[in-house]
Amino acid sequence: MRFIDKQIVCKPLQRRRHNPPQTDTDAKKAWRRFNKQAIRKTCYKQQFGLCAYTELSLDDEQLGCHLEHIAPRSRYPERTFESTNIILASMDECYSGQLETHEQFGGHFKSALYGDDWFIGPFDPRCELFFQYCATTGRVFANDKIDINDQANTARTIEVLNLNCDYLITKRRDHLRALTEAINSLMSRGSQNFNTEETNFESLRRVTLEKVGKSLPVFYSAKKQLFDKYKKDGFSKNHPPLNT
Repeated sequence: MRFIDKQIVCKPLQRRRHNPPQTDTDAKKAWRRFNKQAIRKTCYKQQFGLCAYTELSLDDEQLGCHLEHIAPRSRYPERTFESTNIILASMDECYSGQLETHEQFGGHFKSALYGDDWFIGPFDPRCELFFQYCATTGRVFANDKIDINDQANTARTIEVLNLNCDYLITKRRDHLRALTEAINSLMSRGSQNFNTEETNFESLRRVTLEKVGKSLPVFYSAKKQLFDKYKKDGFSKNHPPLNT
C-alpha cells in the first residue's frame, strides 16, 4: 500500500460536500445520482493508475475497477463525498460477482468492515512502512519493526482486505521473483569496480520503478522495498544478495 497525496481537487466532489447526507438511505440516493466521471479521473491521477489497496493496475480490463468508500457509506453516510474517503480499487461488480467470497479482495471482500481506530488506509502518510512483502512466497504481512499495536492493526487490515488471497499471492510472487532474478543476474555478472556495480543497480531500480505514461508499475511498493533491502544488505560481490 502506498500513500496517496490528495493534491488534485475534484470540483464536483468539493461542491457536493457542503450538504452531506446524514442517513444510509440518503447516502445511497445521493451517491447514485452523483456524476462520478470526474472523481474517477481524479482518483486515477492521484493513484498513478494503481489500485489503492492492492497496487494492481486499474487498467486491467479483465478485473475492471470501482469507486470505493474506505469508511463505508452505510455506517458513515456523512463521509460519502469526502475526498479522503474515496479511492479507485480493483475489481468491478461484474467480475467480483463471478467469484467465491474467499476469492474476492479489496473493497468487495472488506464490505462494511472498518474502524477508524485500526484500519490502515492509503491516506496515512506512514502506510508504506506498515507492510512487508516476501519475494519468495508473495505474501504480505505486518512489518515487525513497527509498534506492536500498529502490527496488530496492519495484520487486521491485511485480513479484512484479503491481501493474501491466492490470486494476489501468485501475482505478487511472480513479479517479485522476476525482479529478484533480474537483480541477481546483474550482480552475478560482477564488476571489479564497486561504483560501476552500484550505477548498474541504480539504473535497474530507476527503470523498474519509473512511471510508464501516467502509471506506476504494478506492486510498486513491494518492488521498491525489494530494491531497498538489497541495497541495505549490500549488493557487491563482497556482499551476498538478500534471501527474501
